[in-house]
Amino acid sequence: MFIEFEQRQKALDRVEQIFTRCLRKVNSLEMWRYYLNYIRRTHSPATAPAEKRAEARQIITQAFELVLANVGLDKEAGSLWAEYLAFLKASETTSMYEEQVKMDSQRKVFHRALVIPLSNIEAIWKDYDLFENGLNKLTAKKLLSEKSSGYMTARTAYREMKNLMATIDGSAKTWNAVPPSFNESECTLLEAWKKFIAWEKSNPLRIEDASAVAARVVYAFKSALSMLRFFPEIWNDAASYLVELGREEDAIAMLTEATEIMPRSLLLHFSLAEIKESAKKDFSEITSLFDALIANLETGINELNARFDEEKERLTAKLAAEAPKDTSEWDGEMRELDRGRQRQADAEIGKIDEAREQELMVARKGYSLAWIIYMRIARRCQGVKAARNVFKLARKAPHITTHVYVASALMEYYCSKQASVACNIFEAGVKAFANDAVLLGQYLEFLLQVNDDKNARALFERGLVALPPEQAQSLWSIFLKHEISYGELPNITKAEKRRREMYQQDGSSSQSVAERWMYLDLNNVAEQDLGLQSSSQSAATQKAKLHKRTASAGSNGSFPPSGAASVQPPPASVGLEFRAQSLESVHPERYPRPEFGKWVPYKPEPPKPVPLPLPSGEGLGPAGMPPIQPTVPTGGPANAPMHARAPLAPPMPIPSPTAVVRVPEQVAKLLEVLPPAATYNGPLVPIDDIIEIFRRLPVQIPPIPPLMVPVTVTLPASVGAGLSGAPWAGQGGGGPGFSSGDGRRDGGGRNRPPPRSGGGGGFKRKGGGRGSDDDDGGRYRGPGKRHR
Repeated sequence: MFIEFEQRQKALDRVEQIFTRCLRKVNSLEMWRYYLNYIRRTHSPATAPAEKRAEARQIITQAFELVLANVGLDKEAGSLWAEYLAFLKASETTSMYEEQVKMDSQRKVFHRALVIPLSNIEAIWKDYDLFENGLNKLTAKKLLSEKSSGYMTARTAYREMKNLMATIDGSAKTWNAVPPSFNESECTLLEAWKKFIAWEKSNPLRIEDASAVAARVVYAFKSALSMLRFFPEIWNDAASYLVELGREEDAIAMLTEATEIMPRSLLLHFSLAEIKESAKKDFSEITSLFDALIANLETGINELNARFDEEKERLTAKLAAEAPKDTSEWDGEMRELDRGRQRQADAEIGKIDEAREQELMVARKGYSLAWIIYMRIARRCQGVKAARNVFKLARKAPHITTHVYVASALMEYYCSKQASVACNIFEAGVKAFANDAVLLGQYLEFLLQVNDDKNARALFERGLVALPPEQAQSLWSIFLKHEISYGELPNITKAEKRRREMYQQDGSSSQSVAERWMYLDLNNVAEQDLGLQSSSQSAATQKAKLHKRTASAGSNGSFPPSGAASVQPPPASVGLEFRAQSLESVHPERYPRPEFGKWVPYKPEPPKPVPLPLPSGEGLGPAGMPPIQPTVPTGGPANAPMHARAPLAPPMPIPSPTAVVRVPEQVAKLLEVLPPAATYNGPLVPIDDIIEIFRRLPVQIPPIPPLMVPVTVTLPASVGAGLSGAPWAGQGGGGPGFSSGDGRRDGGGRNRPPPRSGGGGGFKRKGGGRGSDDDDGGRYRGPGKRHR
């Protein structure tokens, strides 16, 4: 720190100047610690003469009290409290009275420290326990019981505070106070400080003294401002809290300091002006405040223009230096290349001009808002005449927008009740900004409000001539809304026809029909008859409802059984939101495209058939295969325990079986027209990715499950081998996942295999007999053995 440098140079006068200038303004625990060490070093009783030791000790005591009064509430200030207690304990006494005063001073400091959530509060409590028991064990028990509740509350509060400030403490070492860009880290830190301040306002220590609670909250604000120095929100919140406490002067002092730090902050200047207004300050102070703000905003706009001019000149000079000098021997191709370079240069210059316009418009809007608030406060403090004087100054300002004219005109109408004056101001604005859609729209609404129908129609026609069609839509909306509500039917029809012709719209568009039959928030035609989104329900609510309906169909995306509660279609109130999801066009650029040049045609070879002798006779299983009987090894009897048996012999190879599965009727039709899979010799495609894209499409779930039809499919040989030891092999019917093809259903409407016969088929019900697979969950317990 700079203080350390001055101390090493033994420039004590400059060190004291730094302390005088910074201690009160910078809420830094480390700086206060340097100050305390400086006082203890320069006024040490050990080096002072005997007659001045008491005076030196008194100075150090006052320094301790000053430091603890400013930063003693910090959770890391426990070391300062411990040093103060050690200093009091080491003080010399010469009489019983001084000894009693010393003990009382120590006890008071202990009591003050034990109700503060400090990092070393447990160590301070142990020292207090030893201190009281060392004096008198009879009174120690009473005093410790009285202070134990406050100590426990403070210890619990410290743990909560530590969790709340984890994000803040993690950023404190590397944080630099710079103007905010409101990125993710800055917003996270801002929210962390706001949560901590709200926690302090909730009085977690259950302090009865309101001034003590206010001191903790104010200290929390000061701690936040030490990191978030350039965040106007924290300054404004702190000033508002001081105003709530009735400390307007402190709030004014705080915001005055903030405006010096951020001279172009609108929020801080507006809040300071309002507090001065409520405090009945002289209007000249408010005038000087706004004059300074407007001057700083003008300077910022000029700097912005100068920056873009410099960037444009630098780019132009660079392009001029890169341009060829001699073009006499150029052919047509070289000239075409030069024209391409020129177009690229013009595009770069155009980007600079576009960026200038965007930033300049933001700056001009802030500049105009400053004038509008200035007029508003001037009217409240000095009357309408003072506001008119401010408006006269604003008209001469170089960077105002049409908002200043609108604000002045409406203020004249509502405050002075003079519609003619308001119309004159609007007309002056139209002359200064002839092609501004915002001004014309506000002027048109004002004329319709004061029932000046003739001038309103004339202004509407002027606006249609002055504005391009895409900017005149706001005028059409205002005018048509008025005509539909209060005009005659021929005029309404004529106006709608003109609008359709101008924008080449279809008269049957849903939006135009909805606007025709709505009033305020009564939008029943749009919601119930046209299916447009409800204005009373947000898009997030609609999406949540739609997601809930989709999720209710099952996590695997299958349809519910007919016996269960089916998914209901979305009501008409979902409307436009649902239609926009289901009818949204597919954008190919959003998905990765394969490199077709790297594809290699794949020509699979048909598998060689394995001739197997199939026995003839009864007892054949599915697809004419013989039933697979479990082989009992010779190593033990059939009823021997499983661990005592030898391993089962591997099953014999079997040909690929077929199975009958049920699919939706539309899928069955698609499978009928597809060629056999063996005839495909094209490139491999990512089937899983394609299925995932289909799964994510916002397709509406039908309210009724589709008709399921049986389809015979050929299973791979590996699947057939896996089924060789299944409990349904050789039963004449399909196992779990297959259907026998007879189309029968159980009572719940689900596909059910036919009754099994022979070979110990079927699962047992709990009450005896044989039932469906659902009784046992379709679980396989081992070859040749059934379990409940």
